[in-house]
Amino acid sequence: MDDMERETTDRTSGPMAAAQETTWEEERNPFIRRICEQYGYFLLMGLIFGLLFAACFYRVNGGIMRPVFVIVLYGMTVCSMRRLDVKVKRGSAVYMAGSLLLGLCSLFTASWFFDFFNLIGILILYSVFVLHQRCDIREWGLAEHFSRICMLGIYACGGICYPFSDAGRWARERRKHTGRRLTEYLIGTLVGIPILLVIVWLLGQADMVFGRLVDRINIFKRWDMDAVGVLFFTVIGFFAYFGYLQGSLKHDMNAQVKEVKKRSQSLIIVPCVALTAVYAVFCVIQVLYLFTGGLSLPEGYTYAEYARSGYMQLLLVTAFNFVWVLYCLKHFEESAHLKTVLTLCCGCTFIMIASAAYRMILYIHAYRLTFLRVLVLWSLIVLTVLLAGGVVLIYRRRFPVFRFGLLVVLTAYLLLGFTKPDFWIARYNVSHAEVIEWDDMHFLTNLSLDAAPVAALLEKERMTLDAAQEQERYKRFITDNEERFGGWRNFNISNYLALKACGQ
Repeated sequence: MDDMERETTDRTSGPMAAAQETTWEEERNPFIRRICEQYGYFLLMGLIFGLLFAACFYRVNGGIMRPVFVIVLYGMTVCSMRRLDVKVKRGSAVYMAGSLLLGLCSLFTASWFFDFFNLIGILILYSVFVLHQRCDIREWGLAEHFSRICMLGIYACGGICYPFSDAGRWARERRKHTGRRLTEYLIGTLVGIPILLVIVWLLGQADMVFGRLVDRINIFKRWDMDAVGVLFFTVIGFFAYFGYLQGSLKHDMNAQVKEVKKRSQSLIIVPCVALTAVYAVFCVIQVLYLFTGGLSLPEGYTYAEYARSGYMQLLLVTAFNFVWVLYCLKHFEESAHLKTVLTLCCGCTFIMIASAAYRMILYIHAYRLTFLRVLVLWSLIVLTVLLAGGVVLIYRRRFPVFRFGLLVVLTAYLLLGFTKPDFWIARYNVSHAEVIEWDDMHFLTNLSLDAAPVAALLEKERMTLDAAQEQERYKRFITDNEERFGGWRNFNISNYLALKACGQ
């Protein structure tokens, strides 16, 4: 009796139970069956993507490999989708083109700042591209987009288990044709080889005699750090491929756009009126003191100091006003009074933006340009356009805020990146200095290589002795590192122009 119960338990908890569980999961999501049936294809694609990922990122500082990575990323994603009979939707080309432009931006500039944010932008656009294939994102708002992008990232990070779980399903399918014992041998071999390699290497380090024996085997003769680095990046690329592809296919990424219960506008009208009144007083002061200069400044203040004292605070208030308008429109009932107050609030915010920009311009005239000051001016321009979209949203509630904001930020960012701000910062500062001292040259040499043509081609007559010596040191540093700046995988337009300028 006990033997019969044990046999019955084995049948219900063994392969048949696993098959039943798999069948239920496959019925819930047909992509699991397709991936299982074609596991060899996706395993090969993951390995290829991993190797190409290593080629694009291991010891690469931006340059030509960024657009190559974008082409590889979208190309292999589209191939995998077609293999699973997932059609590429209309409108996907916009995300592909935006990602490619971000990649090309890294080819034209040597700034680490732009290279880093180019990668962040590519990741965001790729996430929206993947969500676009699986979901109807036209009705999504800002909250739905950001939440689903974060969820996709979490699923991708958790995707380390996907290749193994798919291998298990594939092995169960193969058992029906090749036999259980052969499958177990294959799995055991795949698990045992890496463990054996690590143990043999550790024992070779522990004992000199055993280590000499191991050294005779070529595979253990020398652990090349480049090989380890390539292997590490290949593994990251392999799991990233499975994580993003299957994270979007195996999970329901649709976001239910819930109707937000609108509250009475009476709750918010008083705070809005109070804020607008304060903003109006502030704007009058800006017109009297800052723009026209008709009234005297507080004692002990120069215009540069007065300008510097408030532009960051104004930037924060402007960003707060933009979020405040979006919040009021989403959570409170429409009314003519609320629309009027919010419109006046936006009008005052435009004056604040002009005040912050004017303060920054005064400060630049006094203390010249830096990258941070350029970035502040750029952010003020972007906020102006976004706030204009907020004004449209006040009177047209179905205005696509996320797509508008994404287009504005992406376009403005690409314009900033392709213009290479460091070059123009260097050119502006040099043109406004009668004599280039050591501090000036040190500032130029600490910019990215975008500024190298300006710093390297300065005339000796305009520089002090210390500045001239700093220039020569800078030129030697670039020419001595020609392999680092001029290798084909690190090829970059700015690096090429820097090497050309320093070679003259």
